[in-house]
Amino acid sequence: MPNILRQIADFIILGRNYIDVVSRQDDQILRIEQKKFLFFFTFSRLICHQQNFLVYASPETLTHDFNVFPGRIYHRDEIIARGAVDTGDQVFVDKFSYNFVKPHRGDVFVFRTNHIFGIREDPETGSPFYIKRLAGLPGDELRIDPPFLYANDKITEGFGFARVMAAKPPYRGYALGRDYLAEPNRSFVVPENGYFALGDNSYNSYDSRYWGPVPEENLVGRGLFVYWPFNRHWGLIVKPIFLRHGIKPPASMCSAWALRWIWIADAF
Repeated sequence: MPNILRQIADFIILGRNYIDVVSRQDDQILRIEQKKFLFFFTFSRLICHQQNFLVYASPETLTHDFNVFPGRIYHRDEIIARGAVDTGDQVFVDKFSYNFVKPHRGDVFVFRTNHIFGIREDPETGSPFYIKRLAGLPGDELRIDPPFLYANDKITEGFGFARVMAAKPPYRGYALGRDYLAEPNRSFVVPENGYFALGDNSYNSYDSRYWGPVPEENLVGRGLFVYWPFNRHWGLIVKPIFLRHGIKPPASMCSAWALRWIWIADAF
């Protein structure tokens, strides 16, 4: 583990947090409860028979990356979770453009996850927002043959897709899914009023390959600007659609930054 000064610097600059959870006695995890702090930061409370821990990591991260789950037994001085956890991107979102222009394949878009089976709803803050790349529009026939993503029997075009499929670090190409796009010779047709979302970091992304298409009513808008942390994602994601297409917003929305932006916290 880095020294405390390095940990502080990594958190401020990279949004990286280091966790070090060690069992103080023989015990078993009973349940994992999610806690929110200031909306942005997700903690997990590990509740055991004889001890509790508050960890700066989501329950999904603890399960997926550290193999921590209810029912698991730990012995005295055994490591429960130790390592680095990166905070998701904090993003300004353009909620205006989709009122005038339909979503495009390749958009980095934000959506609500309510009523999506497989994504847990927080009892305090409701369903989380996700940000992913829009890989499939209604009616698109999708297929993954690693490292390539195919849409309608053609390799998907666009800078974002090409960057992933080039499989140059930190990207590794597109990985086969679990419930969707699980076999290279089997395709999936995106249903009407549905959108297929994929993360650029395909081998570590929980996306539509696991829980299916995003309902149209869940769409929020396009990711516009990553303002924290100051990692490789920081900066302008894309110019707003209404600027690219020369659309003049209504007078009621022409006041300073009246695009109704929101903050979200989720990585690609």
